[in-house]
Amino acid sequence: MKTESLDKLSDDDIITRRAELMRELMAHRIQLRMQQLEDNSKIKKTRRALARMNTELRKREIAQGLPKSALLGRTTVRPQDVSDSGEGVQTGRRSRFGLGFLKDALLGKRSE
Repeated sequence: MKTESLDKLSDDDIITRRAELMRELMAHRIQLRMQQLEDNSKIKKTRRALARMNTELRKREIAQGLPKSALLGRTTVRPQDVSDSGEGVQTGRRSRFGLGFLKDALLGKRSE
């Protein structure tokens, strides 16, 4: 996703996409360690896309006069972030990636 198209997204959409990219990056790293990753360049592409999201968020924080990471602190859980089984909801001190994340990564399921 290029910078021109990031300008059209809302803050919440960028934050949601950032979380998805973090999840993809972890999945790619696990697949790489297990020798299941077919294209090693996916890690580099995901890292760069994540950096673009972080840069856009910081640019918006500066434009609004907010302190660093202020936009990340006001996130909400959206219905599409939760799977049918209820996994993925952040409750208590569980991982921010959801309960079934490692299972999905190990079985090779894609997050789209």
